[in-house]
Amino acid sequence: MQLGNLESAVYYFDTVTKENKHHIFAFYNLIKIFLKQKNYNDAYLLYHEFKEINKMENRDNSTNDIGQKILINSSNLTNIFSKLGAYCCFAKSLFQECIHTILEGLKFNPDDPGIFYP
Repeated sequence: MQLGNLESAVYYFDTVTKENKHHIFAFYNLIKIFLKQKNYNDAYLLYHEFKEINKMENRDNSTNDIGQKILINSSNLTNIFSKLGAYCCFAKSLFQECIHTILEGLKFNPDDPGIFYP
């Protein structure tokens, strides 16, 4: 990704997200690449997939495989993904969902200035 080879990065991040549903950085980077490529639909779908995984994880905290899981229910992480999700919604002209997503993120940090650079 840092070398600018986004196609290869997409392949590797996609492989990681399919094999390890708890690898948050793979989800995050893959969504950012999709946004950069203006592939808004895939970015939006991947954001929702991560959101559903996060919901299930919050319901079932019995997964304690430290090698597989990184504190998904951290408020800072939720705030970061809310910004990313809001950008996905805005790009797809889903403005009501965009507002809802921003408000979800603000629950965790109401003083956040909302700056996001995709």
